[in-house]
Amino acid sequence: MKLPNVERAVVADSKLTEYLLSTTHAEGKEKAVVFFSRGFSVERLDELRQALLQVAQENPVTQSSETVHGMKFVVEGRLRTPNGLPLSLRTIWMIDRGGTIPRLISAYPL
Repeated sequence: MKLPNVERAVVADSKLTEYLLSTTHAEGKEKAVVFFSRGFSVERLDELRQALLQVAQENPVTQSSETVHGMKFVVEGRLRTPNGLPLSLRTIWMIDRGGTIPRLISAYPL
């Protein structure tokens, strides 16, 4: 099964700048090192956003669960990187209760 409404999925700027590419975020700083090592940067957010969306579009959901906030979905795949080095990644998406649009809540290397 594909991520529901994957064509409408969103990756917020703040999820990229304040988490995945943040060198000061308690949980994100280690992820930032990996993303920077593959050529992603804060100056070119759309490259990472598009690569994350592409993982969701091209790969099936591997897990799903209902939470108090809505439906959570896990999608794993290979992230296309600016420097061409492969990166296997797990992405976590949420469709808020009563909503229809998936939004990225986390991503991390496998």
